[in-house]
Amino acid sequence: MNLWLSNEEAFAIHVLDLKRLYFAAGVENKETVFLFMDTQVIEESFLEDINNILSSGEVSNLYKPDEFEEVCHSWFLLESKKRTYRPTHILT
Repeated sequence: MNLWLSNEEAFAIHVLDLKRLYFAAGVENKETVFLFMDTQVIEESFLEDINNILSSGEVSNLYKPDEFEEVCHSWFLLESKKRTYRPTHILT
């Protein structure tokens, strides 16, 4: 059994973790902690992603356009369930 990950496998897992993090915090509105240790740095791009999260809150090219649209749609559905319809009555 191979216990070591290739750089490509580690990067794929890193991206999936970030997507899960953003989905939980942004769409599901869960309080979230992102713990990243120095031993997890396999590629320099990991540090660039962390820097982007800390400075702007974004990770460039994290989602493909169709994935981003799916996330936005999920957020919209959850938000629309939270809101109740309140008709506006005009009193004359």
